[in-house]
Amino acid sequence: MADDDRHVRRKHIQLVVGTRPEMVQALPLVRAGTAARAGGVDFRVVAVSQHTDPIMSSEVLPSQLTANWPIHHLDAQPFSLARALAVTQAYFDETKPDAVIVIGDTDTSLGAALAATELRIPVAHVESGLRSRDWAMKEERNRVLIDHLSTVLFPPTAAAEQRLHEEQVHGLVVHSGDVHVDAFRILREEGLLGIEPRGDTVDAPFILCTIHRRENILEAEPLRRIVNLLNSLPVPVHLALHPHTRLRLTQYGLMDALTGGGTVTVTNPLAFLDFVQTLGSCSGVVTDSGGVQKQAWLMDRPCITLRTSTEWIETLDAGWNRLIDPAAVVTLPRPAADSGAGAKPNVFGDGHAAERIIEATLRTCE
Repeated sequence: MADDDRHVRRKHIQLVVGTRPEMVQALPLVRAGTAARAGGVDFRVVAVSQHTDPIMSSEVLPSQLTANWPIHHLDAQPFSLARALAVTQAYFDETKPDAVIVIGDTDTSLGAALAATELRIPVAHVESGLRSRDWAMKEERNRVLIDHLSTVLFPPTAAAEQRLHEEQVHGLVVHSGDVHVDAFRILREEGLLGIEPRGDTVDAPFILCTIHRRENILEAEPLRRIVNLLNSLPVPVHLALHPHTRLRLTQYGLMDALTGGGTVTVTNPLAFLDFVQTLGSCSGVVTDSGGVQKQAWLMDRPCITLRTSTEWIETLDAGWNRLIDPAAVVTLPRPAADSGAGAKPNVFGDGHAAERIIEATLRTCE
C-alpha cells in the first residue's frame, strides 16, 4: 500500500509570498498553477505575514481574483528573517513539498529559500539575476543569496540571464520573462484594468510618488531633503504614503512641511488596482521602489528614481527612468521621457512567463 501511494503521489509545489509585490506577481503563477492542478499537481500558496497592513498585503488584489487561491497562512509576527525561516521550515518539514517557488528579494523569500535548502527541497527563484551593485541594500544581499541557493532560476530579462551565467550559479537558468507583464495582461483580459499603456507624454495634472526605502526614511536629514524635493516640483504631487514612511515623517516632525506647501497631497497606500489606475492617469512618477519603476515602464510613464542605483537597468537605457541621488540635488526635474524615447524595446517578455515557470519547476521534481 505504501509503495503504491509513493508511486502515484502527486507532485506538490508551494509558492511562498509575504508582501504586496509578491501577491501581485503571484497572480499569474497561481493561474498557471491552477491549470497544473487540473493535471494532478498539488499546488498551493503559502502566505507569510511579513506585511500586516491589509492594503499592503491581502487586499492587494480584488477578492474575485483570489477567492479560490489555495492559501495556507503562516504567522511570522513579530516579523524577522529568523522568524520567516523558522515558520517556513516547520511547514515544509510537515508538508513535504517537491519544490518551493520564491519571488524577488524579500526576507520572506530568503527565509523560505534557506528553509527549503536545509530540507533539501528544490528552490525555484522568480525574478532572479537582478543586480543593483549596491551591497548596502538588504534587497541586493537577499537576491544574491537566493540566486545561489536556487535549483532553477527565472531571470525576467536577457541582461539578468547574462548576469547569472557570469556569476556561475549552480542552478538551471531559464529565461522566463517577467510575471508583472503576465499580471497586467490578465487584469486587462478580465476587465479589471481599463487603462492602456500610452507612449505619449501629454501633460496630466499630477506626479505620483512613493517613498519607503530604508536609506531614504530611517534618518531625519535624508527624509527632510526628500520632503523639500517633492515641494520643489512644479506640478501637484500625489504621495501614496507607506506606513513606515508616515511613522518617520511624524517622528521627525515633517508632516507639516510636507503638506503645508499646498502641492503635495498625502493619501494612505493604494490598493494595487487603484494604484495602477492612478499610475495610468499621472504625467510621471517619483519613487524609490524597484517594482514601481517597472510598473511605470509598463504603463508608459516616465520615472525619476530617488536612488543611486537600480536593478532595472533596462528602464534607464531606454530613457524612461532616471536615477537621482536625493542628497546631491536641490530641486527635482519634472519626470519626462527623453526625446524620442516613446519606442521601447520589449525587454520584459510576452506575458506568458508564469506558464514557463510552472512547467520548468515541475521538471525539477522529475
